[in-house]
Amino acid sequence: MERLLSQLYHGQYCAESMKTPTDKQYQEALGKALAINQKIVDELKKNGVEDAETLSDEWKNAWFNFTTEELIQCFKKGIKFGLQLREELDEL
Repeated sequence: MERLLSQLYHGQYCAESMKTPTDKQYQEALGKALAINQKIVDELKKNGVEDAETLSDEWKNAWFNFTTEELIQCFKKGIKFGLQLREELDEL
C-alpha cells in the first residue's frame, strides 16, 4: 500500500498509460469505432466538406477530453472507495 501511495504522490502511477487491452471485446469495439469514423469522413467529403479529416480529428479530441474527465472522476471515486473499504476492514 505504501509503495502505491508513493507512486501516486510522485506521479509515477498513471492508469491512463497502462497497456492497451487486447481482449476480443475491446478490439471489436475499436474496429467498429474506426469504421464508423471512416464512414463519417467519407460522407462529409462526398458532401463537399473539404476539411472532413480535420473536423473528425477535432471531434475525436473533444470527445476524448470529455471521456478522460469522466474517467478521472471514476478513478477518484474508486480510490476513495478502496480507502474506505480498507479502513472498514481494519476495524474488523
